[in-house]
Amino acid sequence: MDNSHQGLSAVIVDYITARGHEKLEKLNKDIEKLKSSANPADQLKLEGLEQKRLDEQDKFKPANWLTDAARRAGQLQLVTHAPKFLHSDAKGSGVFAPADSQISAHADGTISTSNISRPKIDVIGNAAALDVGKLLQLSHDGKALIDHIVVDDMSPLLPLAKNNEQATQWLAGLKLAISSEKQSSHKLAKQIYWPTDDNEVQTYHLLAPLFATSLQQSLYQTIQSCNFSDTAKLAKEAKKTKKPSDIGVVGFPGIAEQHFGGTKPQNISQLNSQRYGKSFLLNAAPPHWQTIAKPPLKVTTIFDSIMNHKAGKLASSLRYYLEAKINRPSDLKIRDERGERVDQIIDLLFSYIGEVHQFDPGWSASDDCQLPVAEQLLLDPQRRAKDKEFTVAWDRKDWPDEIAASFSRWLNRHIDGIKSKSNQLATGKVEFVEWRTLIAQKLRILKDDFRDFYIDDEQEQGQ
Repeated sequence: MDNSHQGLSAVIVDYITARGHEKLEKLNKDIEKLKSSANPADQLKLEGLEQKRLDEQDKFKPANWLTDAARRAGQLQLVTHAPKFLHSDAKGSGVFAPADSQISAHADGTISTSNISRPKIDVIGNAAALDVGKLLQLSHDGKALIDHIVVDDMSPLLPLAKNNEQATQWLAGLKLAISSEKQSSHKLAKQIYWPTDDNEVQTYHLLAPLFATSLQQSLYQTIQSCNFSDTAKLAKEAKKTKKPSDIGVVGFPGIAEQHFGGTKPQNISQLNSQRYGKSFLLNAAPPHWQTIAKPPLKVTTIFDSIMNHKAGKLASSLRYYLEAKINRPSDLKIRDERGERVDQIIDLLFSYIGEVHQFDPGWSASDDCQLPVAEQLLLDPQRRAKDKEFTVAWDRKDWPDEIAASFSRWLNRHIDGIKSKSNQLATGKVEFVEWRTLIAQKLRILKDDFRDFYIDDEQEQGQ
């Protein structure tokens, strides 16, 4: 027997001893308390606890404990792929696919458990037997007890057994944790009927996909390390304080969390319990097309295709509403509804104005700008800081009225242009005045707000 096997045997003894110490520590405290009591009832309790301590000490002798562990090993499974993540009540078998039995990493870039050189082993089954699962994962010099069990190597067990026969029994019992006697699926597990190549008779393979818990553990540890390791914290601090750093900040945009097991994650698996039931899902959604925002150059007016795109549906809705009420006497409810719908259209116009205000001041001075002067004054107010003639024009009182008139003509034109079964509705001067009145007041407020902003900005620059 080489030194590596002896080293693993020592690790096993230390593990069993530590577990026994945990059990005996509380018993010893209780015994010490009762020793100082003169109560006859306490003396009887003392005798019972002392006998229990003797039993526990005998139980945690390495040979005795390993015999019990071999008996209980069949109550759990060591797996890399587990069924209970698909449904917490699924009773099927898991799969143990250690690194040396994995297929090679996929050349097409697909990520699977085969990409992990040494996947973490998960434990499922009776939670009372989890200590056996931990035993099988004990390692020395990079090789775990489970690695020996898989290849029927009982050399780490021989120094602890009375004879070869006992070590053989331990090996057979412990092996049940990785090779269930009855592989099975379950009605609550996922199942897929996969057609075969038999052209004469339609037959299927029944596939039972399982959750790659070892792959999820590797992903979880990687993300946690990138977010919370000491190195990650140093990198994030350097980024926050805008200091140079040789450490890059790694992020995972659009990540989602999935939880398994509710308040009892240990019922799903051991690794799931260590993750507090949390698993991560990387963003696999297709990219969203984002149009690059540009100022309205090479358009003769925003009250054409731009407003049709921004508010055309609302304008159509207004037309259909007015058409439905055409034969009814106008009342306060109808007028309020009509005013609210027009306000919604005006709000969309002002929302677009706010978007255009974000562009660099002076864009309307470009030769490509074909907008009327009134619309340039509306959409590029900060150009005043660089253009005196523009400032003089902006200070005129009439340009908001021009905008209001353009808006009213657009709304009338849009409503009249809608094809409908009824030709009774037609907008005219009355509607034009109403639309203009509704928007004119808001335009004057907008102009006053920008005048105050411009004055304040000048004062700050002069200080």
